[in-house]
Amino acid sequence: MTPNPEPSTSPQCTACLDMDHDRIKKESTNMGGYSPGLQEVSHSAETCTTCKILCQAIEHCYPEVWDAAPYYRAFFFLFEGGTYSNGLGTFGLSISPREFPDTEEDPLEKIRDGWKRRLLHIFSVPGKPCPWPMFTPGIIPSPDLDVLAAQAKAWMVQCESSHKECKTLTQRTLPKRVVQILPGPKPGNCKIRLHETSIAQQAPYVCLSHCWGKHQIIVTNEKNFAQHQKEIPWKSLSTTFQDAVEFTCRIGVEFIWIDSLCIIQDSKADWEKEAVKMASYYSNADLTIAASAAKDGTVGLFPKKQDTDEALELCGQDAKGRPYHVVARTAIDHPFDVEEDEFDQFPLTKRGWVYQEHILSRRFLHFGKREVVWECHSTTRCQCQMIPEEPRSDHATNQVLSAAKYGFETSDVRKRRQLWYENVEAIMNLDFTYVSDRLAATAGVATLLAKGYQGRFLAGLWEDSLIADLCWVINDNGERPDELKNVPSWSWGSVTGDFATLWCQRDLTDSNVTTSAQVVKIDCQPDPPSLIGALTRGVIVMEGKSVAGNLIDEAHDGPPPTMDHLLIIGNNENQETFRTGWFFHPDCQSFWRNSKSTAIRLLKMMQTSGQGRQQFAIYLVLQAQTDKGCYRRIGLLRAHVRKGPQQQTTEADSFFHRFDHFAETTRVQIE
Repeated sequence: MTPNPEPSTSPQCTACLDMDHDRIKKESTNMGGYSPGLQEVSHSAETCTTCKILCQAIEHCYPEVWDAAPYYRAFFFLFEGGTYSNGLGTFGLSISPREFPDTEEDPLEKIRDGWKRRLLHIFSVPGKPCPWPMFTPGIIPSPDLDVLAAQAKAWMVQCESSHKECKTLTQRTLPKRVVQILPGPKPGNCKIRLHETSIAQQAPYVCLSHCWGKHQIIVTNEKNFAQHQKEIPWKSLSTTFQDAVEFTCRIGVEFIWIDSLCIIQDSKADWEKEAVKMASYYSNADLTIAASAAKDGTVGLFPKKQDTDEALELCGQDAKGRPYHVVARTAIDHPFDVEEDEFDQFPLTKRGWVYQEHILSRRFLHFGKREVVWECHSTTRCQCQMIPEEPRSDHATNQVLSAAKYGFETSDVRKRRQLWYENVEAIMNLDFTYVSDRLAATAGVATLLAKGYQGRFLAGLWEDSLIADLCWVINDNGERPDELKNVPSWSWGSVTGDFATLWCQRDLTDSNVTTSAQVVKIDCQPDPPSLIGALTRGVIVMEGKSVAGNLIDEAHDGPPPTMDHLLIIGNNENQETFRTGWFFHPDCQSFWRNSKSTAIRLLKMMQTSGQGRQQFAIYLVLQAQTDKGCYRRIGLLRAHVRKGPQQQTTEADSFFHRFDHFAETTRVQIE
């Protein structure tokens, strides 16, 4: 349904409210915007210039909605002063299904994919006429390579001169090998070769972060190593490699480190030596270039955009004869704030091994489909300027999660621990071709944070904070696949699933938390290199308040609610049963399906000191290994007690206290 493009003079419009800020604000809902029906805006476009502009913008950006216009509404956002998702504060318009009374026809068949996000922006152009103050100035990101190079250099210069947190604390020593760029007579005509650096050779260099993908890319191996030292044929490079080399040349840097070319891929010895150096390679690089929108090397740094993602310039005169020149485009997504169903826009960011490249880098330049995005330890920028310099704390940006930024602040124990947990949580939610690689993927972050720890790094846990580190939970989809059977059960590296941390880990340094268990012995043999986290033997002996018990599933046909679970503690002569006051987090989601009754041992790890209306305690849930005389972890249990006005507790909450009545100090060996 395409509206008439020639409106006539009209009185005040009841659909778009003439884009008058005060009228829109007056009509706005408690959600912060005004929401006319899409069909209403379409009909009004015959007589209203601003409704015509809105319809043209929607027609260009989301043409599919016109097939079911009566079922949609347009929501006007008032970004006053800018927000986290719209730093410039430009006018935003979202298209979504409207609400229907129960008596109306079910519209689901008509609005297929109707609930996906549809957001566009309309803004004025600096120096061009625009009679509507609501359309504030915006920016159209330029795809020109020279413009992008100039922008990147400007960000780098500002970062180097103004950002104390981004300055390297060590000398810029080149990696063992780099790709050397020898400029040709014109851009795009470079000669490149693999350069083995001399000891402690220093120079600026760039790293490349990319998806290998399903298409075979050029690699250095023992057979072609000597030839690559002479020259790497330009035509043998993937599109991504060619783009990265050319961009590096344009920003005036001679060397670039590319993993597939700078590590001898069929040499296990070379790979192991270089893998442990990758943390320093990325953290010392002047810049990391990221092919964030490329699923493999055939795409390059500059993937083709969809027609609907191109900016639409709208020019004309309004009903009063005033000229206008405005721009409409779909909202530009950024790598750290895309919706779950839009992850394919930035396939690189979901790859597990890329995570540490991102977080370890001092400066990280995303090449997306529509713009470049800059991240460093101090700020986050983009060409469209829609993101603020201070991103949200839940955004996985270099600025928020950088281990390089905080890794050397050894005095801030709580910050270092929290940073580690946040990084592990992020890594556990990423995609790995081999699930066994997840533990190794933390090596780079661990290398930097290790400077603040005195003890060893044990299968993803730190000896210094082992009691707290042992209290991890898997919230959903947990499994122990065969590929992880050699990882000790007390390590989060032994499971897959939605990893999370608990209050006790983040606030362990607070005075209201006391530890109950202690580590008596650590019998762990690292499988070098130690910061990869792998162990050839992983046994710990702990001592603390412990009691035997049983977990009972009364329903047993499907995952039942907690009220159908029973916890029994004590022996046959003296035992008690509890339905409430506790919650069990199994490491594997199949736990309740596999057994109706499971014999367990609870080991109390820590609890709050007793201040306030609620108290909590944390227990490891262990299962005996009859053939070995030791235990394996199968989950974590939380207990709580609520106090009434007179500080009394109810019978339902008594497990918290009754545990201590039954428990005895016991030593347990866990592997």
